[in-house]
Amino acid sequence: MNEQELIDLVIVERIDILLRQKEAKKNCEEESPYTKEAESILRRLPKKEWDILNRYIELQGLQGLQMAENESYLYSCGIADGIRMMKYIEKL
Repeated sequence: MNEQELIDLVIVERIDILLRQKEAKKNCEEESPYTKEAESILRRLPKKEWDILNRYIELQGLQGLQMAENESYLYSCGIADGIRMMKYIEKL
């Protein structure tokens, strides 16, 4: 394994750790009142309409919003990691 492959492996592992931590925090947080209200309305829809709406939402890229949230979170964590590394190097 060369140096670049090792760095890539470390980065991938760090991203995986951060996303698991973010997901754990998300699972602990209470749902917003808007989410609960929206879900209660959607539960009243017939299955066919629910399927159509669900497909529409997927096509509109709500998954892209999740990716954007993850990118923002990972970027912030990357800055924090960089600052910690700089402080550690200064101590050496």
